[in-house]
Amino acid sequence: MSIGPIVYLSNPADTSTTALAAVGTIRAYDHPDLGYQLLKMVKADSEILINEVAGFTLGSSVNVAKSTGEQVNANLIAGVAVATIPASSYGWVVCAGQCYADLQATAGNRSTLSTGSTAGRVADVAVGGFEHCIIGTLVDNTGEDGVAWASTDAGTRKVIMRLNSLL
Repeated sequence: MSIGPIVYLSNPADTSTTALAAVGTIRAYDHPDLGYQLLKMVKADSEILINEVAGFTLGSSVNVAKSTGEQVNANLIAGVAVATIPASSYGWVVCAGQCYADLQATAGNRSTLSTGSTAGRVADVAVGGFEHCIIGTLVDNTGEDGVAWASTDAGTRKVIMRLNSLL
């Protein structure tokens, strides 16, 4: 049995009101700063901002909205948006590899991350009892200015996280 070639994206930031590929399609991308990523085509029921976590909406494995609620089961998460996806539009979310994400509160490098209580954000999670909710690991909590993330940065500074495979 043969496995088809890997298809690479040239611009994962593209969004459209018509599907850019079949919803659920996986594509590869070599990010210039973050390395090899796998991305999934999704349809947004409501707007999802760049670097926000997208979760599957109730009863769907296709449609997404920004995640709501802390420690959502990882199997309900589609990925992290690489561009703002307007409501009723299609776009790409990173589902494996490193990506930028919005951090809800202070967390140290190598922290395990889950969805936070603020919609679309990630937060440090105590592993015991919440293993099924871990979606990634905080790789780097410093911004482009080299300063560590602080609580006043909520929603304004992205961090680098390494996603567990959300395929």
